[in-house]
Amino acid sequence: MQPQSQMIQALSARVQRSLPEPVWHQAFVVEEGRGVSFEQCTLTLLHAEPTVPACEGDSERVRRELRWLAANQGGRVDHSAAPSSLTMFKNPRSALRMALALQHSVADVQFRVGLYTGHCTLAVFRAQERQWALVVGAERKHAAAMAGNAVAGTVTLSAGAHEALGADLDDEVAGAMVAEEFDGASLVQATVILAPRPNAFQSSFAGLGLT
Repeated sequence: MQPQSQMIQALSARVQRSLPEPVWHQAFVVEEGRGVSFEQCTLTLLHAEPTVPACEGDSERVRRELRWLAANQGGRVDHSAAPSSLTMFKNPRSALRMALALQHSVADVQFRVGLYTGHCTLAVFRAQERQWALVVGAERKHAAAMAGNAVAGTVTLSAGAHEALGADLDDEVAGAMVAEEFDGASLVQATVILAPRPNAFQSSFAGLGLT
């Protein structure tokens, strides 16, 4: 792990790029990073990339739905991940429920969703009368890679997420197809392929050559 001074410097640069300027100024100029703590925990990260229309109103509609679903399932949003969405969960089943709900929640918008479970480092600090939590380290990239492997309308799980879910996976996705990819005897990833929305122009099944 990097020395804490280097981690704070990198965190300051990210906050300055991606969060409101008053948040960065209070945490890293006024307080000079003294209020930042780094916590180690095992989390399931949900990375979602929406197929958002160009209309600004539609983009805001998607952001509202993401925030509502995260709160409803007990997730915590990493606000530094925009324009994509990164949500943190202690319970992998709750992460899967949000991932599945996303695919039916916003009309005319599909999501490429990836779930990654692993040991994570969180940077936690207070600014502008609220607490902020950001994932630092490679785990956020791993979650983004899972979403990058997904076809719009599907959910891709890392091997760790698949293992953490266990029998809960079958309980939650009954009726959907789960495609597993192996490297020898080791699971690499699994993809949950949901039934297409009614009247969808092109389904996820079609995108995978399964119609």
